[in-house]
Amino acid sequence: EYPLYDEEDHGALTAELASQMWDACLRFDVPALLAGHHDLDPDAVGITDDELRDAFSRVYADRFGDEYADTAVSVTFPQLDEAVAVLADHLRARRPR
Repeated sequence: EYPLYDEEDHGALTAELASQMWDACLRFDVPALLAGHHDLDPDAVGITDDELRDAFSRVYADRFGDEYADTAVSVTFPQLDEAVAVLADHLRARRPR
């Protein structure tokens, strides 16, 4: 293992990769996983795309931080399925009754 030369640069790179990952596929995958695996439509909950992105980012950071499992689904978001399950719980709590 090599030590980090600059923590700030590493943080900026991680944020950039996360943003690129969202733009490239997660903005489609997260709603699809919510609908397909959790029977939850983000539009029916009344959450905008930006709010969904922010909610996913918060849930992932709070729940997993910078963990990278050997069985990662994605290099940037290795626990994607678990994060979407937690996000689904949060969105259900937000759903109007």
